[in-house]
Amino acid sequence: MAQKKAWRLKLSTVLLGIASSLIFWTPWGTAIDDYIYDVFFALRGAYNSPEEIVIVAIDEPSFEEINLQWPWPRSYHAELVQSLFEAGAATVGFDLVFAEPTEDDPLFAEIIDKYKNVVLVNDISVTVDPEYGYEQVKVISPRSIAEHAKNKIIEGFANMRVESDGFIRRLALENMDYQ
Repeated sequence: MAQKKAWRLKLSTVLLGIASSLIFWTPWGTAIDDYIYDVFFALRGAYNSPEEIVIVAIDEPSFEEINLQWPWPRSYHAELVQSLFEAGAATVGFDLVFAEPTEDDPLFAEIIDKYKNVVLVNDISVTVDPEYGYEQVKVISPRSIAEHAKNKIIEGFANMRVESDGFIRRLALENMDYQ
């Protein structure tokens, strides 16, 4: 009798585990998983941004100050990188996609080589045709700058997949599912 109860308990546990795993693969399960994820962040509370991180933004006053339309010459970005490192920056990251080659790319690459901790970004573009099941992933990278650099440049990504509720919870670079 005791063996039957133990066997039923083990079977029930296995079946419950399988059922709950299958539920998390459904839209409801995904919503529950997202909710649990959000609860953990709410329980953790907000973190203050580290004071040593400084964001240099390009905004309307920047355009007025420089009096140039976009895109600005890469020599300006090279000067900015040099100034930031001379002021004590440990790393400089750009949230700009330098997609098209320019005549200033060799100078920009030289500055990046000099200071090394400069992060440039790639942009991921996904084209989907649901009628034919066609999907094309295109990565737009700072190829021209990389070609002029003596060292391998550090690259990141400018965009991330935003979930249906408008939040970014995860970044899975291995599947590149950016729609």
